[in-house]
Amino acid sequence: MPELATEFSAKGYEAFVDYWFEARNYALATGDVEPMLAVSDDRCGFCLKQEQGIAEVYDSDAWVAGALATPTDFLTNLSELEGNAYHATFTLEQPEGRAYSSEGEVLDEYPFAAGDYDYEIFAYYDESDGWSAVLIDLVQSDD
Repeated sequence: MPELATEFSAKGYEAFVDYWFEARNYALATGDVEPMLAVSDDRCGFCLKQEQGIAEVYDSDAWVAGALATPTDFLTNLSELEGNAYHATFTLEQPEGRAYSSEGEVLDEYPFAAGDYDYEIFAYYDESDGWSAVLIDLVQSDD
């Protein structure tokens, strides 16, 4: 993790979110979810869902190519919210990806659609441990 991602600042928070998705991208490419979970709170539903989905793919001897997401366009709020959390919104740019069986066949049950998605994240900050993701979710539009 870059040192900036451990800093309590808007840039530090954004670097943390970048790192979280780098860890998720690494997990998609390798099946190793530990770096992602190391910076995720045990109650983070999105984090657990990512872990379970990645484990399901790799436990079936499949693998993933593509779908390496990048967060952009941050709006970060360092005003402490109820529960000692901090909030940011961002756009998640995700290129298309595919899961493949060990024989190289595309597994349609694991879609990774390309798109730009508006997300929000709530994270805790601890001076000794840095940031920890507690909630990551799609931003609901009023449409």
